[in-house]
Amino acid sequence: MKVLLLSIKAASRRKCVNKDLAGGMGTGTWVGNSIRARVFEWVKKKNVVLPEIATPYLAAIFKKNGWIVRFFDDADEENIPGEAADLVLIPVSIVDCEHERLVIRRLKKQGYYIGVYGTFASVMPEFFLAEADFVIKGEPEAGALKIAAGTNLPQGILAVESVADLDSLPFPDWRQFPIKKYS
Repeated sequence: MKVLLLSIKAASRRKCVNKDLAGGMGTGTWVGNSIRARVFEWVKKKNVVLPEIATPYLAAIFKKNGWIVRFFDDADEENIPGEAADLVLIPVSIVDCEHERLVIRRLKKQGYYIGVYGTFASVMPEFFLAEADFVIKGEPEAGALKIAAGTNLPQGILAVESVADLDSLPFPDWRQFPIKKYS
């Protein structure tokens, strides 16, 4: 089986969006139109680039269970992967949710089987169910453990408990991630 871990680029080209901050809900910084504000936003956008931390854990979990794992960075409505995969997993946030749903709809039109995860997806799973095939409600690592070990892909809401033994998780697999891009 093959899983494609997909990171969706924020819709706003101006403000600094970090989707893994604020308890996983995400943040977007826009401070105004003055020259000083634009310089501040530009500096923050170029220098505060953080990875969505669950994704390399998911990569490690799927690899450990024999799956082929690919990471695709900065997807948007124009830049969509063209490779085949049995499953596409996407972290979502409240700060860019409408744009994320747009990209998910485009991916669905290409025939991908899509699951989403993240704090906002856990709190409001029905927000994404019209577009995604399933939503992981709970810790994405626990959902990945369940999916990777099973034979069927989930549908609807995949409710999972917390990982009881964090030491049982494999170390995050950063090999496919653009490490030098992150601050």
